[in-house]
Amino acid sequence: MKHIALSFLLLVLAINPLYIKQSHAKTIYEQESIVFGFPPIYEKNIIESGFKPFMEYLSRELGQPVKLYLAKDNAELADRLNDNKVQIALFGGTAYVEAKRKYPDIQYLATAQTLEHGIKQSYYYGHIITLKDSPYKNLKDLINTRFAYASKESTSGYKFPRVYFYKKRIQPERYFSELIFAGSHAKLTDMLANREINAGSTYDVNLSTAIKKHGDIFKTIVKLGPITNLALVSNHQLSQDLLAKIIAALLIVPPEIVAADFPYAGFEILSDSDYDPIREVTFTESTSSRFYDEKIFTILTQKRDLNKIYAFAYSIDIEKDDLITIIRNNLVGKIVNVYGKPVDKIKRFNYNNNWARAENVLVLEVENRHKVYLINTGNIEMGQAIMISAKVVGQKGNEVVLDVLSSK
Repeated sequence: MKHIALSFLLLVLAINPLYIKQSHAKTIYEQESIVFGFPPIYEKNIIESGFKPFMEYLSRELGQPVKLYLAKDNAELADRLNDNKVQIALFGGTAYVEAKRKYPDIQYLATAQTLEHGIKQSYYYGHIITLKDSPYKNLKDLINTRFAYASKESTSGYKFPRVYFYKKRIQPERYFSELIFAGSHAKLTDMLANREINAGSTYDVNLSTAIKKHGDIFKTIVKLGPITNLALVSNHQLSQDLLAKIIAALLIVPPEIVAADFPYAGFEILSDSDYDPIREVTFTESTSSRFYDEKIFTILTQKRDLNKIYAFAYSIDIEKDDLITIIRNNLVGKIVNVYGKPVDKIKRFNYNNNWARAENVLVLEVENRHKVYLINTGNIEMGQAIMISAKVVGQKGNEVVLDVLSSK
Protein backbone atom coordinates (compact mmCIF):
# COMPACT_ATOMS: atom_id res chain seq x y z
CA MET A 1 0.00 0.00 0.00
CA LYS A 2 2.81 2.34 0.95
CA HIS A 3 4.64 1.73 -2.36
CA ILE A 4 1.44 2.26 -4.35
CA ALA A 5 0.84 5.60 -2.65
CA LEU A 6 4.41 6.67 -3.27
CA SER A 7 4.25 5.69 -6.96
CA PHE A 8 1.02 7.61 -7.36
CA LEU A 9 2.48 10.68 -5.74
CA LEU A 10 5.58 10.58 -7.90
CA LEU A 11 3.28 10.57 -10.91
CA VAL A 12 1.37 13.54 -9.49
CA LEU A 13 4.62 15.40 -8.96
CA ALA A 14 5.74 14.62 -12.49
CA ILE A 15 2.69 16.28 -14.03
CA ASN A 16 2.13 19.04 -11.47
CA PRO A 17 4.53 21.98 -11.92
CA LEU A 18 3.58 23.30 -8.49
CA TYR A 19 5.98 20.81 -6.93
CA ILE A 20 8.78 21.06 -9.48
CA LYS A 21 9.95 24.63 -8.98
CA GLN A 22 13.73 24.67 -8.96
CA SER A 23 15.85 26.86 -6.73
CA HIS A 24 19.52 27.82 -6.69
CA ALA A 25 19.32 28.21 -2.91
CA LYS A 26 20.59 25.66 -0.44
CA THR A 27 18.48 22.48 -0.62
CA ILE A 28 17.10 20.59 2.33
CA TYR A 29 19.53 17.70 1.71
CA GLU A 30 22.36 20.06 2.57
CA GLN A 31 20.85 20.81 5.98
CA GLU A 32 21.23 18.81 9.16
CA SER A 33 17.51 18.54 9.90
CA ILE A 34 14.05 19.44 8.66
CA VAL A 35 12.14 21.97 10.75
CA PHE A 36 8.39 21.49 11.03
CA GLY A 37 6.73 24.75 12.06
CA PHE A 38 3.49 24.90 14.01
CA PRO A 39 1.39 27.87 15.25
CA PRO A 40 0.47 28.17 18.95
CA ILE A 41 -3.14 27.00 18.59
CA TYR A 42 -3.10 24.17 21.14
CA GLU A 43 -2.08 23.90 24.76
CA LYS A 44 1.62 23.17 25.20
CA ASN A 45 1.07 19.72 26.73
CA ILE A 46 -0.99 18.61 23.70
CA ILE A 47 1.72 19.79 21.33
CA GLU A 48 4.48 18.09 23.29
CA SER A 49 2.70 14.78 23.81
CA GLY A 50 0.89 14.63 20.48
CA PHE A 51 3.53 15.86 18.08
CA LYS A 52 6.61 14.14 19.49
CA PRO A 53 5.61 10.70 18.12
CA PHE A 54 4.65 12.32 14.82
CA MET A 55 8.06 14.00 14.50
CA GLU A 56 9.76 10.68 15.24
CA TYR A 57 7.61 8.98 12.60
CA LEU A 58 8.50 11.57 9.95
CA SER A 59 12.19 11.33 10.85
CA ARG A 60 12.12 7.56 10.21
CA GLU A 61 10.22 7.90 6.94
CA LEU A 62 12.37 10.69 5.53
CA GLY A 63 15.70 9.43 6.80
CA GLN A 64 16.47 12.82 8.36
CA PRO A 65 15.77 14.34 11.76
CA VAL A 66 12.52 16.34 11.84
CA LYS A 67 12.32 18.92 14.61
CA LEU A 68 9.20 20.73 15.79
CA TYR A 69 9.31 24.52 16.00
CA LEU A 70 6.49 26.29 17.84
CA ALA A 71 6.08 29.79 16.39
CA LYS A 72 4.88 32.71 18.46
CA ASP A 73 2.25 33.51 15.79
CA ASN A 74 1.30 32.80 12.19
CA ALA A 75 3.11 35.83 10.79
CA GLU A 76 6.41 34.69 12.28
CA LEU A 77 5.83 31.17 10.99
CA ALA A 78 5.25 32.45 7.44
CA ASP A 79 8.38 34.59 7.60
CA ARG A 80 10.52 31.70 8.85
CA LEU A 81 9.12 29.44 6.14
CA ASN A 82 10.04 31.99 3.49
CA ASP A 83 13.53 32.44 4.98
CA ASN A 84 14.08 28.65 5.00
CA LYS A 85 14.41 28.57 8.79
CA VAL A 86 11.32 26.35 8.65
CA GLN A 87 10.81 23.96 5.73
CA ILE A 88 7.31 22.54 6.30
CA ALA A 89 4.48 24.00 8.36
CA LEU A 90 0.84 23.73 9.32
CA PHE A 91 -1.42 26.77 8.98
CA GLY A 92 -5.05 27.28 9.84
CA GLY A 93 -7.20 28.23 6.86
CA THR A 94 -7.05 32.00 7.26
CA ALA A 95 -3.36 31.93 8.14
CA TYR A 96 -2.63 29.83 5.04
CA VAL A 97 -4.55 32.19 2.78
CA GLU A 98 -2.72 35.20 4.21
CA ALA A 99 0.69 33.50 4.10
CA LYS A 100 0.12 32.44 0.50
CA ARG A 101 -0.89 35.98 -0.42
CA LYS A 102 2.29 37.35 1.15
CA TYR A 103 4.58 34.59 -0.14
CA PRO A 104 3.13 33.12 -3.37
CA ASP A 105 5.95 30.53 -3.54
CA ILE A 106 4.53 28.66 -0.54
CA GLN A 107 3.43 25.23 -1.80
CA TYR A 108 0.29 23.45 -0.66
CA LEU A 109 0.97 19.78 0.17
CA ALA A 110 -2.02 18.33 2.04
CA THR A 111 -4.92 19.04 4.37
CA ALA A 112 -5.18 17.77 7.94
CA GLN A 113 -8.09 15.46 8.74
CA THR A 114 -10.08 15.20 11.94
CA LEU A 115 -12.26 12.36 13.16
CA GLU A 116 -15.99 13.06 13.39
CA HIS A 117 -18.28 10.19 14.43
CA GLY A 118 -15.61 7.73 13.35
CA ILE A 119 -15.22 9.28 9.88
CA LYS A 120 -12.13 11.14 8.68
CA GLN A 121 -12.96 14.65 7.48
CA SER A 122 -10.82 17.28 5.77
CA TYR A 123 -13.12 20.04 6.86
CA TYR A 124 -14.66 21.20 10.11
CA TYR A 125 -17.34 23.50 11.44
CA GLY A 126 -17.23 26.58 13.56
CA HIS A 127 -19.54 26.72 16.56
CA ILE A 128 -21.05 29.60 18.48
CA ILE A 129 -21.51 27.95 21.85
CA THR A 130 -22.90 28.57 25.29
CA LEU A 131 -23.63 26.35 28.32
CA LYS A 132 -26.41 23.79 28.33
CA ASP A 133 -27.81 25.12 31.59
CA SER A 134 -27.89 28.71 30.32
CA PRO A 135 -31.14 30.41 29.22
CA TYR A 136 -29.70 31.15 25.75
CA LYS A 137 -31.30 29.17 22.94
CA ASN A 138 -30.44 31.24 19.87
CA LEU A 139 -28.46 34.26 18.75
CA LYS A 140 -31.25 36.66 19.67
CA ASP A 141 -30.98 35.55 23.29
CA LEU A 142 -27.32 36.61 23.40
CA ILE A 143 -27.99 40.35 23.14
CA ASN A 144 -26.28 42.27 25.97
CA THR A 145 -24.19 39.26 27.02
CA ARG A 146 -20.41 38.76 27.29
CA PHE A 147 -19.12 37.17 24.08
CA ALA A 148 -15.61 35.92 23.28
CA TYR A 149 -13.76 35.31 20.03
CA ALA A 150 -10.84 32.88 20.11
CA SER A 151 -8.31 35.24 18.50
CA LYS A 152 -8.14 37.65 15.58
CA GLU A 153 -6.08 35.13 13.61
CA SER A 154 -8.68 32.36 13.94
CA THR A 155 -10.79 31.28 10.98
CA SER A 156 -13.60 29.64 12.97
CA GLY A 157 -13.06 31.67 16.14
CA TYR A 158 -13.20 35.12 14.52
CA LYS A 159 -13.39 35.43 10.72
CA PHE A 160 -16.42 33.21 10.06
CA PRO A 161 -18.53 34.43 13.01
CA ARG A 162 -17.62 38.03 12.24
CA VAL A 163 -18.90 37.73 8.65
CA TYR A 164 -21.92 35.76 9.90
CA PHE A 165 -22.81 38.64 12.22
CA TYR A 166 -22.35 41.11 9.35
CA LYS A 167 -24.74 39.13 7.12
CA LYS A 168 -27.26 39.07 9.96
CA ARG A 169 -26.86 42.86 10.28
CA ILE A 170 -25.51 42.47 13.81
CA GLN A 171 -22.90 44.92 15.08
CA PRO A 172 -21.02 42.86 17.70
CA GLU A 173 -19.55 45.88 19.50
CA ARG A 174 -23.07 47.10 20.22
CA TYR A 175 -25.00 43.84 20.24
CA PHE A 176 -22.98 42.30 23.07
CA SER A 177 -22.37 44.00 26.40
CA GLU A 178 -18.67 43.07 26.16
CA LEU A 179 -16.45 41.56 23.46
CA ILE A 180 -13.37 39.59 24.52
CA PHE A 181 -10.49 37.88 22.74
CA ALA A 182 -9.74 34.77 24.77
CA GLY A 183 -6.33 34.28 23.18
CA SER A 184 -6.91 30.68 22.09
CA HIS A 185 -9.73 28.20 21.56
CA ALA A 186 -8.82 26.25 24.68
CA LYS A 187 -8.86 29.39 26.82
CA LEU A 188 -12.25 30.33 25.37
CA THR A 189 -13.93 27.08 26.40
CA ASP A 190 -12.19 27.28 29.80
CA MET A 191 -13.65 30.78 30.26
CA LEU A 192 -17.09 29.57 29.28
CA ALA A 193 -16.88 26.57 31.62
CA ASN A 194 -15.86 28.95 34.43
CA ARG A 195 -18.77 31.27 33.52
CA GLU A 196 -16.47 34.18 32.78
CA ILE A 197 -18.31 34.67 29.47
CA ASN A 198 -21.81 33.83 28.29
CA ALA A 199 -20.95 32.57 24.81
CA GLY A 200 -18.11 32.34 22.30
CA SER A 201 -16.93 31.03 18.94
CA THR A 202 -14.76 27.94 18.53
CA TYR A 203 -14.53 24.81 16.34
CA ASP A 204 -15.12 21.04 16.32
CA VAL A 205 -11.81 19.73 17.60
CA ASN A 206 -11.54 22.17 20.50
CA LEU A 207 -15.18 21.61 21.42
CA SER A 208 -14.57 17.85 21.63
CA THR A 209 -11.42 18.42 23.72
CA ALA A 210 -13.30 20.80 26.01
CA ILE A 211 -16.07 18.24 26.57
CA LYS A 212 -13.46 15.67 27.64
CA LYS A 213 -11.96 18.25 30.01
CA HIS A 214 -15.09 19.87 31.46
CA GLY A 215 -17.85 17.38 30.75
CA ASP A 216 -20.80 17.55 28.37
CA ILE A 217 -21.77 21.08 29.44
CA PHE A 218 -21.68 22.96 26.12
CA LYS A 219 -24.34 23.49 23.47
CA THR A 220 -24.11 24.89 19.95
CA ILE A 221 -26.54 27.61 18.95
CA VAL A 222 -25.00 28.44 15.55
CA LYS A 223 -22.98 26.11 13.30
CA LEU A 224 -20.73 27.70 10.66
CA GLY A 225 -19.02 26.09 7.70
CA PRO A 226 -17.86 23.74 6.36
CA ILE A 227 -14.33 25.17 6.66
CA THR A 228 -11.36 23.43 5.05
CA ASN A 229 -8.97 22.07 7.68
CA LEU A 230 -5.40 23.16 8.34
CA ALA A 231 -3.08 23.23 5.34
CA LEU A 232 0.30 21.53 5.44
CA VAL A 233 2.71 23.48 3.25
CA SER A 234 6.36 23.67 2.28
CA ASN A 235 8.63 26.43 1.13
CA HIS A 236 9.99 26.47 -2.43
CA GLN A 237 13.38 24.99 -1.52
CA LEU A 238 12.41 21.34 -1.02
CA SER A 239 13.52 18.86 -3.68
CA GLN A 240 11.01 16.88 -5.71
CA ASP A 241 12.15 13.59 -4.15
CA LEU A 242 11.75 14.88 -0.61
CA LEU A 243 8.31 16.30 -1.37
CA ALA A 244 7.23 12.87 -2.60
CA LYS A 245 8.51 11.23 0.59
CA ILE A 246 6.77 13.78 2.81
CA ILE A 247 3.40 13.40 1.11
CA ALA A 248 3.68 9.60 1.05
CA ALA A 249 4.40 9.62 4.78
CA LEU A 250 1.41 11.88 5.43
CA LEU A 251 -0.96 9.57 3.59
CA ILE A 252 -0.09 6.52 5.72
CA VAL A 253 0.37 7.88 9.24
CA PRO A 254 0.22 4.78 11.49
CA PRO A 255 -2.88 4.30 13.69
CA GLU A 256 -0.76 4.31 16.86
CA ILE A 257 0.37 7.88 16.04
CA VAL A 258 -3.10 9.32 15.45
CA ALA A 259 -4.66 7.31 18.29
CA ALA A 260 -2.59 9.13 20.93
CA ASP A 261 -2.75 12.88 21.63
CA PHE A 262 -2.11 13.83 18.01
CA PRO A 263 -4.99 16.19 17.12
CA TYR A 264 -5.45 14.88 13.57
CA ALA A 265 -6.68 11.60 12.12
CA GLY A 266 -4.47 11.82 9.04
CA PHE A 267 -3.99 13.92 5.90
CA GLU A 268 -5.65 14.16 2.50
CA ILE A 269 -4.44 15.78 -0.72
CA LEU A 270 -6.95 18.41 -1.84
CA SER A 271 -5.90 21.59 -3.61
CA ASP A 272 -5.25 25.25 -2.99
CA SER A 273 -8.67 26.08 -4.48
CA ASP A 274 -10.37 24.28 -1.59
CA TYR A 275 -9.41 27.30 0.50
CA ASP A 276 -11.26 29.75 -1.77
CA PRO A 277 -14.31 29.95 0.57
CA ILE A 278 -11.94 31.11 3.31
CA ARG A 279 -10.45 33.63 0.88
CA GLU A 280 -13.96 34.93 0.25
CA VAL A 281 -14.70 35.30 3.96
CA THR A 282 -11.33 36.96 4.58
CA PHE A 283 -11.93 39.33 1.66
CA THR A 284 -15.41 40.22 2.92
CA GLU A 285 -14.16 40.87 6.44
CA SER A 286 -11.11 42.89 5.38
CA THR A 287 -12.72 45.00 2.65
CA SER A 288 -16.08 45.72 4.26
CA SER A 289 -14.82 48.91 5.91
CA ARG A 290 -13.53 50.28 2.60
CA PHE A 291 -16.81 49.33 0.89
CA TYR A 292 -18.83 51.05 3.60
CA ASP A 293 -16.63 54.15 3.51
CA GLU A 294 -17.51 54.50 -0.18
CA LYS A 295 -21.23 54.21 0.58
CA ILE A 296 -20.97 56.75 3.39
CA PHE A 297 -19.03 59.05 1.07
CA THR A 298 -21.97 58.89 -1.37
CA ILE A 299 -24.39 59.85 1.40
CA LEU A 300 -22.10 62.63 2.57
CA THR A 301 -21.76 64.23 -0.85
CA GLN A 302 -25.34 63.77 -2.00
CA LYS A 303 -27.54 64.05 1.11
CA ARG A 304 -25.54 66.01 3.70
CA ASP A 305 -27.95 64.74 6.31
CA LEU A 306 -26.11 63.99 9.57
CA ASN A 307 -28.94 61.86 10.96
CA LYS A 308 -28.82 59.52 7.97
CA ILE A 309 -25.03 59.42 8.14
CA TYR A 310 -25.07 58.45 11.82
CA ALA A 311 -27.84 55.88 11.30
CA PHE A 312 -25.98 54.27 8.41
CA ALA A 313 -22.67 54.25 10.29
CA TYR A 314 -24.38 52.57 13.24
CA SER A 315 -25.96 49.90 11.02
CA ILE A 316 -22.58 48.85 9.61
CA ASP A 317 -20.56 49.22 12.80
CA ILE A 318 -18.23 52.03 11.71
CA GLU A 319 -16.05 53.12 14.63
CA LYS A 320 -16.39 56.74 15.78
CA ASP A 321 -12.73 57.43 14.97
CA ASP A 322 -13.28 56.32 11.38
CA LEU A 323 -16.55 58.19 11.03
CA ILE A 324 -15.20 61.54 12.24
CA THR A 325 -12.29 61.15 9.81
CA ILE A 326 -14.73 60.66 6.92
CA ILE A 327 -16.77 63.67 8.01
CA ARG A 328 -13.68 65.82 8.49
CA ASN A 329 -12.30 64.90 5.08
CA ASN A 330 -15.55 65.48 3.19
CA LEU A 331 -17.82 67.91 5.02
CA VAL A 332 -15.78 70.63 6.75
CA GLY A 333 -16.91 73.99 5.34
CA LYS A 334 -20.11 72.50 3.89
CA ILE A 335 -23.70 72.96 4.99
CA VAL A 336 -25.57 70.01 6.53
CA ASN A 337 -28.93 69.36 8.15
CA VAL A 338 -29.35 67.69 11.52
CA TYR A 339 -32.32 66.94 13.77
CA GLY A 340 -32.02 66.53 17.52
CA LYS A 341 -32.69 67.79 21.02
CA PRO A 342 -30.46 70.25 22.94
CA VAL A 343 -29.60 68.53 26.23
CA ASP A 344 -26.76 70.58 27.71
CA LYS A 345 -25.01 73.94 27.51
CA ILE A 346 -21.26 74.58 27.79
CA LYS A 347 -20.24 78.12 28.80
CA ARG A 348 -16.68 78.02 27.42
CA PHE A 349 -15.69 75.55 24.72
CA ASN A 350 -12.46 74.64 22.90
CA TYR A 351 -12.43 72.58 19.69
CA ASN A 352 -10.20 71.67 16.72
CA ASN A 353 -7.40 70.60 19.10
CA ASN A 354 -7.89 73.77 21.16
CA TRP A 355 -7.14 76.04 18.21
CA ALA A 356 -10.70 77.40 18.19
CA ARG A 357 -12.92 78.69 20.99
CA ALA A 358 -16.60 79.44 21.47
CA GLU A 359 -19.01 80.40 24.26
CA ASN A 360 -22.48 79.23 25.23
CA VAL A 361 -22.28 76.09 23.12
CA LEU A 362 -25.29 73.77 22.99
CA VAL A 363 -24.95 69.98 23.01
CA LEU A 364 -27.42 68.43 20.56
CA GLU A 365 -28.35 64.77 21.08
CA VAL A 366 -28.87 62.98 17.73
CA GLU A 367 -28.92 59.44 16.26
CA ASN A 368 -27.56 56.41 18.11
CA ARG A 369 -25.83 58.06 21.06
CA HIS A 370 -24.07 60.66 18.94
CA LYS A 371 -24.00 64.31 19.92
CA VAL A 372 -23.25 67.49 18.00
CA TYR A 373 -21.84 70.73 19.38
CA LEU A 374 -23.62 73.92 18.21
CA ILE A 375 -22.05 77.37 18.21
CA ASN A 376 -23.83 80.68 17.48
CA THR A 377 -27.10 79.16 18.61
CA GLY A 378 -29.16 82.34 18.90
CA ASN A 379 -32.51 81.73 20.61
CA ILE A 380 -32.52 77.91 20.48
CA GLU A 381 -34.13 76.56 23.65
CA MET A 382 -33.07 73.57 25.71
CA GLY A 383 -35.09 70.35 25.59
CA GLN A 384 -37.06 71.05 22.42
CA ALA A 385 -36.34 68.91 19.32
CA ILE A 386 -35.36 71.03 16.34
CA MET A 387 -34.13 70.81 12.74
CA ILE A 388 -30.96 72.77 12.17
CA SER A 389 -29.11 73.91 9.06
CA ALA A 390 -25.47 74.55 9.87
CA LYS A 391 -21.93 74.68 8.54
CA VAL A 392 -19.44 72.02 9.64
CA VAL A 393 -16.55 73.92 11.24
CA GLY A 394 -14.60 71.20 13.01
CA GLN A 395 -14.63 68.58 15.73
CA LYS A 396 -14.40 68.05 19.46
CA GLY A 397 -12.97 64.60 20.08
CA ASN A 398 -15.04 62.25 17.91
CA GLU A 399 -18.02 64.58 17.54
CA VAL A 400 -18.88 67.30 15.01
CA VAL A 401 -18.93 71.05 15.70
CA LEU A 402 -21.53 73.03 13.72
CA ASP A 403 -21.97 76.78 13.19
CA VAL A 404 -25.77 77.26 13.19
CA LEU A 405 -27.29 79.10 10.20
CA SER A 406 -30.97 78.51 10.88
CA SER A 407 -33.32 76.36 12.99
CA LYS A 408 -36.99 75.41 13.04
